[in-house]
Amino acid sequence: MVTTGPEPDESEAEEAAPPGQAAPLPILGALVPSGREREYVSLIDRLLQNAEGRMRGLPPARAASHRTNLERLRMFIRQARELRARNPEAAKAMAERADLLSRVITGEAR
Repeated sequence: MVTTGPEPDESEAEEAAPPGQAAPLPILGALVPSGREREYVSLIDRLLQNAEGRMRGLPPARAASHRTNLERLRMFIRQARELRARNPEAAKAMAERADLLSRVITGEAR
């Protein structure tokens, strides 16, 4: 009997991907402390509602002069919603950016 090296243990065999395919990457996200999930979701919702309300109330002339920033604002809002379930910390950061940018656009930020 010829041996070619150590046999892979069961955990290595399970992690191996079929030939020609990469093994799936684990989803890495910031861990929200236990019991604070509701707090994060509530904060994210509030920040996004504030940003969207400011965007809706923007006078047309101001909206036209801030077209690029409004696109960026919409992108932050979209990303916050997409990240909310799998990475609340990143979603919170995106919602905070959306809130701040909406205040800059409306002239509320100092």
